[in-house]
Parts: sequence; structure tokens; C-alpha cells
Amino acid sequence: MKIIVLIVLHLFAHSLVAGLPAASQIDVPYVKQDTVTMRNACGLASIEMIYKYWKLSGKEQKEIGVEVLERFSKAKRYVDSDILKAKPTNLRIYPGTGTSTIHGFLKEYGAVDNFKMKQLPKGLKIALKVRGGMMTKLKSYIAKIVLL
Repeated sequence: MKIIVLIVLHLFAHSLVAGLPAASQIDVPYVKQDTVTMRNACGLASIEMIYKYWKLSGKEQKEIGVEVLERFSKAKRYVDSDILKAKPTNLRIYPGTGTSTIHGFLKEYGAVDNFKMKQLPKGLKIALKVRGGMMTKLKSYIAKIVLL
């Protein structure tokens, strides 16, 4: 869960942390992923934490999940699952949010930077090299802002 939060904060932080010192500790409210009434809700919990930290909305994971499904109903992840067929929406079969969807969902609140690749590399060797580069970028960014 902490990794998801760090990735989401990375995606959202460029526009929101301008003016913070090079190293800061921020108190992001912890929101436990709802595993009772939902499945794969880590992205929704991350969005709720961002909402609470920046006081953007009082929405909780379930409301955020329904809104994500409405706004991104053409996304392959949701089209390929049975989630869009269920009436009323059954978040127990929620297929997850994905970083691209989180990126698009948070875009309305400010400029976001998403270094996620548009296409997967061919071959394990190239994939591992690309993944290493992405992790280096993420570690470099996180080193500037201390999150505990």
C-alpha cells in the first residue's frame, strides 16, 4: 500500500509541492483499503488519502470507485471485466484502478507528471532496464521529499 501511495504522490506532487523545501515530512492521512466490500481498492484508498491531505473532497473509496467507473467506462480494464455490467455497481468485482487511471482522475486538480510507459518493452532484458530507470527516477524524486 505504501508503494502505491508513493507512486500516486509522485504523479500528483509536481504541481502541488512547489515551494516546499527540498526535504519535507508531510502527514498524509492513512486510509485503510476497504477489503470487506471491495476488491483491488488500493488505488481508490490512495486517491482518498490525497483527497484528505489536500482537503479536496470528503469522498470515500466507494464513491471514488463509482466515479472512476463512470469517468473511465471505456478503459480496457473495466470493459474487459464484468464490473460495468453489474447493476447496481458491485465493487466486490472491481478490477483495480491502475496508475494511468489515477493520473487521469487527479488531472483536474493540477498538472501531473506520469512517466509510466505507453507501451511495454519487448523482451525481459529491456523490460528490466526500463523498470530500473523508472525506479531511479522515482527514488530521485522521493529523495527530495521525505515521506515517513
